[in-house]
Amino acid sequence: MESSNNLVKVSFYRQKQVRYGESVYVSGEIPALGDWNPYRALKLKWSEGNNWSGEIYVQAPSDFEYKYFVSYTGEPRPDNIRWEEGSNSKMSVPRRSSLLGTSGSINDIRVMSFNIRFDNPDDGANCWENRKDLVANVIKVYGCDFIGIQEALFNQINDLQNRLPMYKWYGRGRDEKSEQGEGVPIFYLGDKWEIEEGNTFWLSDTPSVPGSKTYGNTLPRICTWARFRNLKTGGKVFIYNCHLDHENSISQRKACAQIKCHMAKNCKGCENIILTGDLNVTPSNEAIQIVSNQEIKMKDSYNVGVNQSKATFHYWTGMDDGIRIDYIFAHESINIKEFRIAKDNFKNKYPSDHFPIISVLTLKSEEY
Repeated sequence: MESSNNLVKVSFYRQKQVRYGESVYVSGEIPALGDWNPYRALKLKWSEGNNWSGEIYVQAPSDFEYKYFVSYTGEPRPDNIRWEEGSNSKMSVPRRSSLLGTSGSINDIRVMSFNIRFDNPDDGANCWENRKDLVANVIKVYGCDFIGIQEALFNQINDLQNRLPMYKWYGRGRDEKSEQGEGVPIFYLGDKWEIEEGNTFWLSDTPSVPGSKTYGNTLPRICTWARFRNLKTGGKVFIYNCHLDHENSISQRKACAQIKCHMAKNCKGCENIILTGDLNVTPSNEAIQIVSNQEIKMKDSYNVGVNQSKATFHYWTGMDDGIRIDYIFAHESINIKEFRIAKDNFKNKYPSDHFPIISVLTLKSEEY
């Protein structure tokens, strides 16, 4: 968002594959979005990577609900309006954006990586319905600039968006259709950052083919990335978020090499590069060496300071006898100030079978 007097520019950004001759629209309960009339909705513009974006100006402060839909490019028609599944999304527009760094310096940012556990009806007392408020609350507590989320089904993303109106998100599911399968969305503070470009690629020999898997993994695996611009300073940062295979070591190594190669080609001229993810390997694994040393050199933020906890995957127990498979990596030139494994719970009820992890990073000032 950027403001002029009490008017605030709000950007909408969605990654979605549609049929030829169709477009993505956004409608909502304010005049700028058509007052829920789909024929006066905002039509988003397409760009490479099945990205759709658009902007409106709204009076600040304000809170409103909105929803995306797909229809014909010329104009929506009653026989072809397909609303996104789930409840409406919510947005809260403050009068003045909080654009200063989260930890005192304007160059400091907080980053979280959080495997929220997919919505599995067999989880009993730990089912998503019983956890979604806990997940949203722990995200609110730490107020991170960026949250790389893993194992997120679309209904879970929608639940979090409704509980976290200060955040926007970017990404898609790993299956053929955009809203199918687990995703690795990037949530970001909408009053501080905007997306300039982004995409999702499959960790395979055919990265642009939805659902592809050629490395020996039985399930598709993806990586979502985006380049963000700080709305006050103009500074740039690349965020990558991924979830590697849990069984096949060849797939894990090849996926890490592919991500590092993508960074080297895609992020030229920028050292503000961060990778979040559930890599499904322990720190001694060869895949971690690839992330650290191949192409661009990256640092494991866990290695900063003294860590009283070692496990990130705790099997719903909250105990430290699990394994560390969740990571936040930063370009070697980025200063890592703090790292934490967050064990927040409510009466020994944990938001996920993974602990979220948080890093405070100081981005390269010359890129601001």
